[in-house]
Amino acid sequence: MKKYNFIRVITFISVLLLIFAQSVYDPPVHAKMQKIEDESLSEISGESLYTGLNWTVRAVATNGLSIGDGTASPDSINIGALEIGQGNTLGGNFSINTTVRWDIGSSGGQVWHLGGGFVFPSNPDGLGVFAYNNIWVRIDNGTPVTIGYYAQLLGLYVGRELTNITPNYLPYAGSSYSSPWIIISNHGGENVGFKFFGEVGAYLKDLVYVWNTNASTSTAVIADGVYVYGLMNETISNPTTPSSWASRNGMMKLGGTFPTYNTGGSIVGTLERYGTVDVGTSGGKTVLSLNLPMAGSIRIKNVSFGTGSGTLNWGPIALDDIIFYTNRVNIRDL
Repeated sequence: MKKYNFIRVITFISVLLLIFAQSVYDPPVHAKMQKIEDESLSEISGESLYTGLNWTVRAVATNGLSIGDGTASPDSINIGALEIGQGNTLGGNFSINTTVRWDIGSSGGQVWHLGGGFVFPSNPDGLGVFAYNNIWVRIDNGTPVTIGYYAQLLGLYVGRELTNITPNYLPYAGSSYSSPWIIISNHGGENVGFKFFGEVGAYLKDLVYVWNTNASTSTAVIADGVYVYGLMNETISNPTTPSSWASRNGMMKLGGTFPTYNTGGSIVGTLERYGTVDVGTSGGKTVLSLNLPMAGSIRIKNVSFGTGSGTLNWGPIALDDIIFYTNRVNIRDL
């Protein structure tokens, strides 16, 4: 990636953090931020900004989308066509009906921004993302390399309680919060990036990826029923039979206060970790440095390969109570 592309990367990550990672609906709290009982920054206070959102949305790029310098550039990722809309099929809209809240306060000599109240979508069939008509990249010599024909995210819900699926998804079970949230500040000094922590939960009905160069689903990878949720600390679990799973509860932590364990698996304490984003130089090269600690669980009801008579069902996947105390990624121009 050339140095001038880092502006696009930074902008893209910022949009994701400020829009998608923070969500949902919280009851009004006048003049002060909602108290965060289980975090060290529990006494932040400041003014609040509330914005009501009632949107019907469909975004379409029928002539293709290129991330980089264009489809002819040796540094680009390209999608033949892209649509964000209704959760099950092309051509529909999705809706947002919520109240977004931003609070600004201070603690420990730092200014902190708390975002919450962005649940999406509000329509019953969720949100859909459709990338199709070939997905390809161009490498340094400009040769296009096809990496798939299409990818679909069908029925995506962020920050919503879902009781019409089995098992149910209850993101706020045992929590004082009614929405995903994120808190952002700088992390010491003027010439550094920002740090953050928060919580988010999601359910995805289907993830479909076809890696050949036509619309045939014979080479598709399909994940049905993807749950992203919190640490449940279940002592007895039966991941092989999704119909017998208890409801999936809580939200995944993106930084914050994580439990620590002894070698026997018992919780013995806690450890505070923040996510960080920094941009700098090393050896004359621009470097984007990310630290993304997280704690939570992911379950998938079924993963399959292909369709029709040639389908191979891999079965469910359970990744319970995963904690990354440090998860550092450095992106740089080679």
